[in-house]
Amino acid sequence: MGYTHYWRWNFTNSKLLDETWSRLVEDTKAIVKAADIPLCKSATPGVPPVIDVTNGIHLNGADSDDYEDLFFHPELDRHHNEFCKTGERPYDVVVTAILLRASMLFGSAITVSSDGHWADWQSARYLISELWPEEEIECLFESDEEDEDDESLLK
Repeated sequence: MGYTHYWRWNFTNSKLLDETWSRLVEDTKAIVKAADIPLCKSATPGVPPVIDVTNGIHLNGADSDDYEDLFFHPELDRHHNEFCKTGERPYDVVVTAILLRASMLFGSAITVSSDGHWADWQSARYLISELWPEEEIECLFESDEEDEDDESLLK
């Protein structure tokens, strides 16, 4: 059984969707670059991940570090699973950072959950705090709110 992250889109404002989605796509490019983890599209060696406004975000770990694809797009997700099993492979930090950033940008328009705990998202939280140091990171999981104030997790 794989370690899995879930999301659910809750859109009512298409203008917010268009503007914020474009920003998330650009921010995802920054996350991928900063994470410096080998990625590909659909576990296909040599094929780079897809990260664009029209086709969405489609990536997986490269070579033996692959597990399941992340396919992430607010309008196309209804035709795909709204979850990604990473098996805690190295690309998990990229997946969790993208989901965390999506939650920061979209707010209540997306709900994110995970088989893991907030502490398991430490690397993603650190990556996001390095890229956007002025922005607050809030705990995504109600049951883990006690971890939210533990600044040592970010070090």
